[in-house]
Amino acid sequence: MMVPLTEKETVLDWIKATKYPVILVAGTYLGSFNHTLMSIKILEKEKIKLRAVIISESTESAASRDEMINTIKAHTRAQCLYIPRIKKRPAWKYAPDLLSVL
Repeated sequence: MMVPLTEKETVLDWIKATKYPVILVAGTYLGSFNHTLMSIKILEKEKIKLRAVIISESTESAASRDEMINTIKAHTRAQCLYIPRIKKRPAWKYAPDLLSVL
């Protein structure tokens, strides 16, 4: 949310300007619980609709899929989806399947 895009504007400013609902992507790396929950709280504070949280399995996962999903569901009503790390087929090829759920 707070990644700078310009000297004065962040991704959050861009999200507010577009007025689109947000699909938040979260990893399962160490610190992801904190980053994800802080992003959710910022969206709530700014009254920005959170459409879904997508859990993308990190290469060095510190949390299990279930831990991450249960924690996020405890803090938001948004739909939570999981994308496992895929070795045989590039993850972007699953995009049509994912979009059909949203």
